[in-house]
Amino acid sequence: MADSEMKPDNASNKIPLNQATYDQVVSYFGKIKRSVVELAMFAYDIHIQYIDDSGKKYSDDFRTWWDTFQLDAQFGSLSNFSKWQNAGRLLRATQKRNEKHFKKLPLSLDALYQVSQLKDDEFALCIENT
Repeated sequence: MADSEMKPDNASNKIPLNQATYDQVVSYFGKIKRSVVELAMFAYDIHIQYIDDSGKKYSDDFRTWWDTFQLDAQFGSLSNFSKWQNAGRLLRATQKRNEKHFKKLPLSLDALYQVSQLKDDEFALCIENT
């Protein structure tokens, strides 16, 4: 769709560039962050309940649930579910340790996953410098 197709026909229909519009943008980003955080934490909760003691294999119940409800359509793949649960692990641990640090965490799954792969000292250094 070309930009010209999205523009209103007359100037009176323009979205005003004011506090209310700013508040709406902030609200949308807040909803995105809440959704990412909630899904990541939920994935982590599922993970810790259905992964075996070695941490490498999900239970038969989990696999049946995954296949029955075709969760590849939601998560893309089981390896992508692992990104979500790792992000959830990071979020849960950070939320418990330091609310100020929790609020500094990135918004996207990929960024959260990358941060979840840092060692504790690397994480502390990064979060203090943001």
